[in-house]
Amino acid sequence: MPWPPMRMSPSAIVALLAIGAVASADQDEVIIANERTACRKRADEVHAIVFPYARSTHAQARAVQVDRHGLGEVHFDHLKRYQSGENDPAKDYHQVLARVRKLTGRASDGRDYPEFEHPILDEIVPHGPPRGDRPSNSELLWRTRSKTDIAAHKRSGAADDPAIAPYYLFTIRAADRLGVELRSIKSAPDLLILDLSRNARDRLGWNWLKRTTEMIGCMREVHPQAGILVLADDPWTYQTARFQLLGAKQAGRKGKVIPALGHVVYSPTAGIIQDSRRQERGFEGAKRIDVDGFFGDVDRNIERLRGLAHRLSEMGDPAGAETVRNMIGTVRRSACLPGSITELSRFLEHETSTATANDQLATYRVAADVAALSDPRSLASQADADTHVAAETTSVMRLLERATPMSSLLEEFVQPALRSSSRSAFVFRSDMIAEFAADRLGPSYPKLAERLDLGLIRFGGARVLNIIAAMPSALRNQFKRAIIVAPTRSAILATLSEQWLPEQIVMLADADTLAFAARDAERLAEAIDVAPLAARLRAFAKRAAARVAEIGRHAVKLDTEMPPMTSNSPRALLST
Repeated sequence: MPWPPMRMSPSAIVALLAIGAVASADQDEVIIANERTACRKRADEVHAIVFPYARSTHAQARAVQVDRHGLGEVHFDHLKRYQSGENDPAKDYHQVLARVRKLTGRASDGRDYPEFEHPILDEIVPHGPPRGDRPSNSELLWRTRSKTDIAAHKRSGAADDPAIAPYYLFTIRAADRLGVELRSIKSAPDLLILDLSRNARDRLGWNWLKRTTEMIGCMREVHPQAGILVLADDPWTYQTARFQLLGAKQAGRKGKVIPALGHVVYSPTAGIIQDSRRQERGFEGAKRIDVDGFFGDVDRNIERLRGLAHRLSEMGDPAGAETVRNMIGTVRRSACLPGSITELSRFLEHETSTATANDQLATYRVAADVAALSDPRSLASQADADTHVAAETTSVMRLLERATPMSSLLEEFVQPALRSSSRSAFVFRSDMIAEFAADRLGPSYPKLAERLDLGLIRFGGARVLNIIAAMPSALRNQFKRAIIVAPTRSAILATLSEQWLPEQIVMLADADTLAFAARDAERLAEAIDVAPLAARLRAFAKRAAARVAEIGRHAVKLDTEMPPMTSNSPRALLST
C-alpha cells in the first residue's frame, strides 16, 4: 500500500519485473564468426495476471520512458544466443527490443519528437485477455512501432502470442468468467496482481470482497504455484487483504489468523516515479490536532440503513442492498453540507442555471431510492416492514433541507478565526462547496468577506493546503490553523500525511467517519515506517476516539463492518 494514496499501475509492475529478469540474467559467452563474444544466459520468464482489469491499468506506465541505450544493449546481449537460428519465442522478444537502440526520435512523418526517442514502460510487455481478440495497443512496442520505422523490420510475432510468449500480462475483467479465463492460460502464471484500489473496487461492486475471494480461490485451484500481490490504497482494505483474503488460519475453531506479509510505502510524490535529487524538507506543523463531530438522528438513521442493507444481502437481494447503501451515501453527504439543501439549491440556481442546479442536486435526493425500496414486490419492502427505515430516511432528509449538523459545527469554528490575528484555512471537499460556505456565512458574519479578500482567511477545496505550502515560508507560517470540513476517511489520513501543515489542525466530521478514520489511523501508524507521520496518526486516533465516545456513537466491531464510503457519487460536488 503506497501512502498517501496514489494512482497505481499494475502493468508498470509487470514491465519492471520483465526488465529486471532480463537484465539480471547471468553473463555467458557465445562463438560468433569464430570469436568468443559476451552474451547472457536465458532469463527467467514473467507471466502475470491483473484483476480486475481496466484500461486505466496502463495510464501511469504510459507516462514513463525507458532508456533505449541500456534496454537495447541488454536485449542485444540476449539476442547473440540465437545467431545459429534457434527457434525460440524469446528470440522474437529480444530481437524487437534490441532495435530500440536505433531510435532517434524521428517519426514516420520525417520530423523529430522527444517522446519517440525512447520506448514507454507500457509497451515493454504485451498484454491481452486469455481468450478472444486482443486490442491493437497491446503488442510489443505498440506505440513506438506505430510512429517510427521499427515496424518495417521483419519478426515472427511469437512474443505477442499469449500461448508461447515468454513475457505476458493476462488481463481479466470484473465481469469475466474467472474459471474459464484462468484455465485458458497455457503458460503457468508467476503472479496474480489483485488491484484493490478504490477505482478497482468500484468496478467489482459493493460486494467486492466476495468477488475477490472467488478469484483467489479459483487461482489457487487452477494455478496453485502462482504468487498473489494485492495493491491497496486505504488501511481498511490493506488489513482486510492481509487477514481475511490472504491470511492463514491455524487449526482449531479458535485458531489464530496469521496475516499475509504486507508493506506500506510512504510516497510523497503522486506519480509512480520521483526525482531522486529532490530534497525532502521533513514533516512540519500539526503540533496540535483537534477533532469535533456530530452524532444524532442522522447517524442513527445511517446505522439502521446499514442494518437493512445487511439483511437484504443475506436475503439474496444485492440490488436492494446497493440501493440502501446509496441512500447512506446521500444522507451522509447531505448532513456534511455547510448549509441546508435548500440553501445549496438557491446558491446553485444563482451561480449556474436551474437545469444545472437540478442535475447537481440529484445527489442529495433519496425519493427514487425510497420508492424502489417501498415497492410491495421487492424484498426490501418485506425486510423493512417492521422497522420503516425508508420512511424514517425521508423524514431525516426533510430536516436536512432546513439545516445540517455540519453547518452549526462550522459556525463554532468560524467565529474564533474572525477574531484571530493569525491566518486560518478552511478546507472543504471541493471549491464549489467552499464558495457555497462563504456565500451562506457571509450575511451572518459581515467581517468574513473582508478577511477573505485580505487573505487572512482562506476557503478552498482539497488543494488549498498545497497552495499554502508552496508559498514563501514567511507567508506560509502565518497560517496557524487549518479546519478540515467534512473530509472522507481517506482524506483525513491523507491530510495528516502532508509534509507541511499549520500548527493546529481541526477535523470536523460525522461520528461514523471519525470512528473508522481513528481505527485506520491506528493501523496505519503501526504499519508505516515514518516516525513523525506515525505520531500524527496516533494523536488523531486518540482524540477522534475520545470525541466519538463523548458524542455517543455506539461501539461497533469495525473489523467486520464495512467502512463508510470513501468518495461520493461521480456526479457529486463533494468529490475529494
